[in-house]
Amino acid sequence: MRIGIIIGIMLYRKECFYVYNLIRMSYFSANPYKPYNPYFMKRLSLLSIFILFISIHCWSFNSNDSAQVYLQKGLQAKTERRWQVAINHLQKAMTFDSTDIKVLTALGEVAMEMRQYNAAINAFEKLDRVSPDNEKAIENLAQLYSWFRNSEKVNYYAGRMEKLKIGGGKPHYLIGMAAYRDENYAVAINRLLNYLDYDPRNAEVLYSIGRSYVDLEHYDKAVTYYEKAIAADSSSFMRIYELGMVYYSLSNNKKAIEYYELAATKGMRQDGEYFVNLGNVYMNVGDTKKGIELFKKALEKKPFTPSIMNDLAYAYYYNKNYQEAIDTWDQVMQVNKNDAKALFMIGMAYQKKGDKAKGQALCDKAIELDPSLAGQKQQKGGFGM
Repeated sequence: MRIGIIIGIMLYRKECFYVYNLIRMSYFSANPYKPYNPYFMKRLSLLSIFILFISIHCWSFNSNDSAQVYLQKGLQAKTERRWQVAINHLQKAMTFDSTDIKVLTALGEVAMEMRQYNAAINAFEKLDRVSPDNEKAIENLAQLYSWFRNSEKVNYYAGRMEKLKIGGGKPHYLIGMAAYRDENYAVAINRLLNYLDYDPRNAEVLYSIGRSYVDLEHYDKAVTYYEKAIAADSSSFMRIYELGMVYYSLSNNKKAIEYYELAATKGMRQDGEYFVNLGNVYMNVGDTKKGIELFKKALEKKPFTPSIMNDLAYAYYYNKNYQEAIDTWDQVMQVNKNDAKALFMIGMAYQKKGDKAKGQALCDKAIELDPSLAGQKQQKGGFGM
C-alpha cells in the first residue's frame, strides 16, 4: 500500500506543480483582482480529492498496522504468561480493529486464563458473529456457559460442536453434566455413558452416573459406578461415604461399615450424624456394644438430641442393659413428656427386668396416649433386629 501511495504522488507531482503556479499567479501577481479562473478551480478540486484519498488510505493502513503491532505484543506476553500485560495490548489492538479474528481469539483465551469469564464470553461471542462456525469460539463458549450453569446455552453451543464434529466426546460431557445439574437423569446417564467411550476412567463422570442412579433409586446400578469412580480417584471421602450409604440402602451392612470407616480414614468429618449412621449399621449386624459406643459419641457431639438418645436407649435395650435403657428413655421424656413410644419402651424394659406389674401399667398408659401401640409385645426400633 505504501508503494502505491508513493507512485501516485510521483505521478501527480506535475499536476501539483501546475496548481501551485496557478495559485502564485492568481493571488500573488501584480493584479490581485484577476478574474475567476474555472480551470484553476477544477484543478484545485481534483488535488483536494486526491489528498483526501491519500489521507484516508494512510489512516486505514496505520490503523491496521497498529492493530497487528499490539496483537504481536499481546501474543508475546501471552506466551510468557504475563496475562495482564497481554490483555492490555490486546484491548489496545481492539481499538484499531475490533473485528480481527486473531485479536478476538487471543483476548478470549487470555480472559479465560485470568478467570475473567464474562470478558471471555464477550470476546468469543463477538468472534462467533465475525467468524461463524469458528471452532474455538463455539467450544470455549460451551465450556464457559457450563461453568455458569446455563444449560440452555450449553446445549446450544455443545449441539453446534456436534454438528461441526469438534471436541470429541466433550459435547456428551457438557450436555450430560448440564442434564445432571437439572435433575434430568435419563439424559444425563445416556450422555455420560457415551462420554465414557472417550474417557472411561473419568471419576467425576463415573460418580455423576452413580449419583443419578441413586436419585432414581436404582441402587444396584449405582454401586457399579460408585466403585469405578473410587477406583479411578480414591481421594474423595464423600464419594466413599455415599457408597456406604448406597450399600446400607441395599441392606449390605458389612459393606456399608467398610466404606463408612474408610471414609473416616480419608478425612470424613466424624460428626454426630456420622456416628449415628455407623452406629445403626453396627446394630443391624448385631454388634450392640459397638452401637452403644457410637451412639454415645454422637451424643457428645449433639447433647440431649432426642433421636440420638432414643437410638442409644434401643441399643441398651437390645444389649440387655435394661436400667440404662430406662434411664435414657427417661431423658427422652424430659424433652417430650408425651412421647408415647418412649413410655411404652420404659414399660417393656421394666417387664424385662422382672417388674411385670409396673411395666404393664406403663405400657397401658402409653397405649392411652397412642392406641397404635396396642398389641405390641416388643418394639423392634430401627435396627432390623
